[in-house]
Amino acid sequence: MQYGWHDCPAPVRAQVDRVAAAAREILGDELAGVYLHGSLAMGCFNPDSSDIDVLVVARRALAAADRLRFARALLDCSGQPCPVEVSVLHGADLRPWRHPAPYEFHFGESWRQRFADALSAGAADLPLPEPRTDDDLAAHITVARARGIALAGPPPAEALPEVPHADYVDSIVGDFDWCREHAAESGVYAVLNACRVLAAARERLVLSKREGGEWALAVLPDALRFIVVRALAIYRGDADDASLDASQCAPFVEHMTAQIESATNVSL
Repeated sequence: MQYGWHDCPAPVRAQVDRVAAAAREILGDELAGVYLHGSLAMGCFNPDSSDIDVLVVARRALAAADRLRFARALLDCSGQPCPVEVSVLHGADLRPWRHPAPYEFHFGESWRQRFADALSAGAADLPLPEPRTDDDLAAHITVARARGIALAGPPPAEALPEVPHADYVDSIVGDFDWCREHAAESGVYAVLNACRVLAAARERLVLSKREGGEWALAVLPDALRFIVVRALAIYRGDADDASLDASQCAPFVEHMTAQIESATNVSL
């Protein structure tokens, strides 16, 4: 079953509240806003497989001690019960807009071990890459502005800059390119990501993966719709992964790659 913010299970809501509370505690009056985006904001959150996606906007740059505090808080919070992905942004760095956008701190489960090791070793700062920029932020900010929920601060469209459509498309095309390379193990995400990228490129739509799949059912050739139907059923939790044949994903992804290249003039 899938949920949105207003009907999600109580443990998920409590976890989101913990993330927002950590931001308030660390930044105090320098907190400009906390914004929920991604599947939980867009009504297609599955507690068994989805991440909780949050953007934090600060009125100042973070000190090393701030990054360490965020790391401790999120190491404790993430996975209880769902993985969290959080980016902390300095508001002044977002205007004028540039792509890829800079960030002050980022946490996702793929960073867990290196952050835990740094804290255990008493490091003076976290081992974040330099320069601290992220292609994905163009997509995150676009979704937050269009569909996000303010947990603190003004509405997201006021706090976050408008992202040029070309940068949004570039960001989600990059995500699709990763999914395309990993289609054998992430077929559902490759199929549904392809759909939402094509919807953005053709019609300037900002859609979730589920909505992208539903959009594609109306525009795809009959011979390709069945795989989207199966991917949607798995994504919604109505079917298991065995109902999506990996061998059938390849021709679908190949077709969608050609369509996306044509719509974006980008070679994948």
